[in-house]
Amino acid sequence: MARLLPLVFTLGLLLLLSCSSPTDTDSAPAGFSMKIADANSDTQTCPSTVISISIPTPENVSLWINSATGYHIKTLIDDEYMQAGSIEVEWDLTNDNGDSILDGFYIYELKAGPYESGIIRYISTTFSLN
Repeated sequence: MARLLPLVFTLGLLLLLSCSSPTDTDSAPAGFSMKIADANSDTQTCPSTVISISIPTPENVSLWINSATGYHIKTLIDDEYMQAGSIEVEWDLTNDNGDSILDGFYIYELKAGPYESGIIRYISTTFSLN
């Protein structure tokens, strides 16, 4: 497992770079953003996480979670029409079936109209009281 960690980390960095750019040749408008609670850390160790999204114009919005290996994990917002503004969405670290996720890299993907954004994070569901 220890030998796979550098490979997984490299894969994660490549996905981060490819997910953070807007679709096609469009530039994301000012006010389009996605932030994850505890943004000072690249690792989440908690029973849930809050995702803040902001869109500058009314759009159909989708927000979903995928594993770093490309498997769909959870749909948080499914092509819902939303007014301009900011909202917060809580993810309870379960998949669409309600099962707890495993430790690993996860990609938070936001699509609003023609714009997309992605953030990759390592999530640890193992709690320590040290």
